Amino acid sequence: MKNQEVAQILFEIGEFLELQEVPFKPQAYQQAAVSIDNLEEDINNIYNKEGIKGLKRIPAIGESIALKIERITFVPEYIQIIKVPLNKPMNKAEKTSLKIKANNIAINGGIIDIQRGIGFIVLLASIPSH
Repeated sequence: MKNQEVAQILFEIGEFLELQEVPFKPQAYQQAAVSIDNLEEDINNIYNKEGIKGLKRIPAIGESIALKIERITFVPEYIQIIKVPLNKPMNKAEKTSLKIKANNIAINGGIIDIQRGIGFIVLLASIPSH
């Protein structure tokens, strides 16, 4: 994953936490995103050489965010984000599609984490690679 892609994911996590009115964390994720976006060295090289310690040497990256970067970038699994709006009812096809996705995640040993936002819920599906 490229630096800009990692930065974008961290920025979106920060935005999501801001919507949930979580104190301090949104700014931490956004600062981390800016640091990674401005890196001259490839984040993959940093991690491959030094692991978590290397990530923590990047400005604005602490233990928690370093572990999050490791999980979303270097752990071999497929992460899918499914956004479900709360302000409109799902039709039969949408419900069926969501059930199929959830069943596929469960069949493959995946985990679904449900996060509530303003006007929607987000299902973060983590599926181990085989």
